[in-house]
Amino acid sequence: MQSNNRWDGSAGDLKEEGTDNSHKDTMKSCGDTSSDQKDERMKVAGNEQKGENGGKIEDNEKQSEEEKQQPKDKEGDAEGDKQQSMEELLIAKEKELSEYIDLLKRLQAEFDNYRKRTSQSVAQAYNDSLVDVVAAFLPVLDNLERAAQATEDYQKDEGSIREGIVKIYKQFKDVLESLGVTEIEAMGCQFDPQVHNAVMRQPKSEDNQENEIVEVFQKGYKYKDRVIRHSMVKVVV
Repeated sequence: MQSNNRWDGSAGDLKEEGTDNSHKDTMKSCGDTSSDQKDERMKVAGNEQKGENGGKIEDNEKQSEEEKQQPKDKEGDAEGDKQQSMEELLIAKEKELSEYIDLLKRLQAEFDNYRKRTSQSVAQAYNDSLVDVVAAFLPVLDNLERAAQATEDYQKDEGSIREGIVKIYKQFKDVLESLGVTEIEAMGCQFDPQVHNAVMRQPKSEDNQENEIVEVFQKGYKYKDRVIRHSMVKVVV
C-alpha cells in the first residue's frame, strides 16, 4: 500500500510536473507570440518611421536640389546679363575707336594741307625776295654792259679797261644764272606780250616779218617762269 501511494504520488508529481511544464510552454508560447507581435509592431513602426524619414529625406533632397538649381539659374542669368553688357560695351568701344580713327585721319589730312601751304608760302616768299633783289641789281648790270660797249673803240693800251668791265659783266650774269635768273630772248624773235614790251614800231619790209623784233632797247630777265623785267623792244607791224 505504501508502494502504491508513492507511485501515485510520483504520478501525481509527474502529472503536476507535466502540468507545470505545459503551463510554462503555454506561457512561453504566449510570451513568444507577444514578443513577435511586439517585434512586428516595432517593424511596422520602424517602416513607417523610415517611410516618413525617407519622405522627409526625399523632400529635403528635392528642396536642396531646387535650392542648388536656383543659384545656378541666377548665375546663368547673371552670366548672360554680364555677357550682354560686355557685348554692348565692346560695340560702344568699337564705335568710339572708329570716331577717333576718323578724327585722326582728318587731323592728318589737315596737317598735310597745312604743311603743303607752309612749304608753298616759304617757297613763294623766297622767290619774291630773290626777284626783288635781282630787280634791284639789273640797272647795275645794264651799266656794265653799256660800259663794255662804250670801250669797243678804245686803243690797244686802253683795252685792258674794257676787258676788265667785260669780265665783271660776264661774272655778274653767271651769278644770276646760278640763281635761276635767265635773259629773255628777244632779238629776231616773234613778239610775245607776256615777256616783251613794245616801245617802238617799224613798218614791214621785205627783210622783216610781221611782229618780228628788230631791236632791243633793254634786255629782259626772268626767274624760272616768272618775269622779273620785260624786254623793251622795237616790233615790225
